[in-house]
Order: sequence, then C-alpha cells, then structure tokens
Amino acid sequence: MAVGSFFPIYAVFLIILRLSLRSLFDTVAFGKFLYVSLISTLIGLIALTRLTNNVWLCLAALGVAGGYGSCIPSVRQRPC
Repeated sequence: MAVGSFFPIYAVFLIILRLSLRSLFDTVAFGKFLYVSLISTLIGLIALTRLTNNVWLCLAALGVAGGYGSCIPSVRQRPC
C-alpha cells in the first residue's frame, strides 16, 4: 500500500464512523465528543509521524477520521 492510499482509507473509516455514531450525536454531550475527537486526532497525527508500514497508515487514517468524524457533526448541531 502506498501513502497515496491514505485518503481512500480515511474516507472509508469516516463513513463507517459517521454511520455507527449517528444516533450518539443527539444524546451525548458536546464536551465528550470534543475530548474524544482531540485524542483521536492526536493518535492519528502521532501515527502519521511513525508512518513506516501499512499498519501505521491505517491507524493514522482511523485516528484522523475519528477526530474529524466525531467532532464535526457534533459541532454542527450545537446552537450558536
């Protein structure tokens, strides 16, 4: 697998996470999603710095998708 496959893997993980977390966005508080997404993004960025094989690539894609996929829907539902 090449580094160019990061975004297709990221997109697959993002779709899976959004579909599986769909019902939680309305029931769980915004702060919990924020902290989980920060930790997930941190894991993804650390995995990107260690990118030496396909396992790190998949972990990085999962971490970044988890950070973005869990934070953005909860941010969008929050009233201004």
